[in-house]
Amino acid sequence: MPPIKRKRVTQVGSGAYSIYLPKKWIDAWSPEQQELREVDLHFINNSLLIVPALRRRTFEADVAAEIPHVRLMLQSAYMRGHHEVTLRPVSGAFDEDCVAMARDFLRHLDERLLTTVGPESIGYSLQQNMPPPFTSGPDLLQLMTTKLREMVGLAGECVEAFGSRPERALHNARLLHSLQEEDLSRLYLQAIRLVANLELPLGSVSDFQFLDLVAAELQTVGMKCVAVGHAVIAGYGLAPSDLQLPRTELTRRAATTEELPAVVVAIVRVYGRSFEEARDLLGRFSAALQARDSAALLGVVVEAEEAERVLNRRLFATIEEVVGEGKALTPAAYAAYQVRHAAGSVFSGLGRAAERAASLTAAAEKVTP
Repeated sequence: MPPIKRKRVTQVGSGAYSIYLPKKWIDAWSPEQQELREVDLHFINNSLLIVPALRRRTFEADVAAEIPHVRLMLQSAYMRGHHEVTLRPVSGAFDEDCVAMARDFLRHLDERLLTTVGPESIGYSLQQNMPPPFTSGPDLLQLMTTKLREMVGLAGECVEAFGSRPERALHNARLLHSLQEEDLSRLYLQAIRLVANLELPLGSVSDFQFLDLVAAELQTVGMKCVAVGHAVIAGYGLAPSDLQLPRTELTRRAATTEELPAVVVAIVRVYGRSFEEARDLLGRFSAALQARDSAALLGVVVEAEEAERVLNRRLFATIEEVVGEGKALTPAAYAAYQVRHAAGSVFSGLGRAAERAASLTAAAEKVTP
């Protein structure tokens, strides 16, 4: 990007230098910024970034009074770093379901948000006197990894309970959905916002990319864990939206399914072992990430690729042994097989996260944990 203007640096006394800032830029500041007239200096990639000290980014929009539109706009405004957001319905008013969704979404998103949610408008303002939720990118990624290990464990338990303990399988599927929405996705959105607002001590542009890309890969792995739960409940003839039903109703529906054939039980055992391996691999990924050990991260990439291949070999060997050649799979057995796609994606996603981390840390200066 070419500079908007080139300025000469002038020496002031014996210990400092100064430059004149463009008047047009200052004139574009808000009244509060012009009254304070202070800037923050960020040293990034041996470059100096000058930012107004007081930033109060506001966003207002008229949106369709429907849950998907409102949720998307709130999420986007938060990720892009806006401090004050107001959404109004294009026509009519926000109904009770939309208001409830917005209130719940914002409540879990960031504890610094003061919400204003009602039929006429939905929005939030960020409390400036509260510190950001994290002081460093690696700390945020470590917490994401911890949450993800919990989700991988739940996904393994969900598959293991498939058929033998339907109530437990359904309970774990619901927990996976909650952890993704209220924990992992929240941390991912916070990561994007922290970068957008320069609220983290980042020494280089690569640090921005490191946090952004690795957080995105971890978020994707979490979504695959949720997909495991969805594949399991499909074996009971249930859809993801059915997880919102009362627990007793879910259990009643699952109880009406027929006893699962031997092939399903055999397939489930294959997954149980693989999910244990995935949790162990996540532990090694976490340690390598914290140490910025690119060699260890590349080792995780290799292990993840091999783990997915092993999962495939185990699965097909099991199906061949139990079903036999020329026999058709039952719907329940096919549902169990479908888990393979999500389970394999857990490994491939983890491998991509480790590969991104290795690429963005290999040439970085070593940091003592």
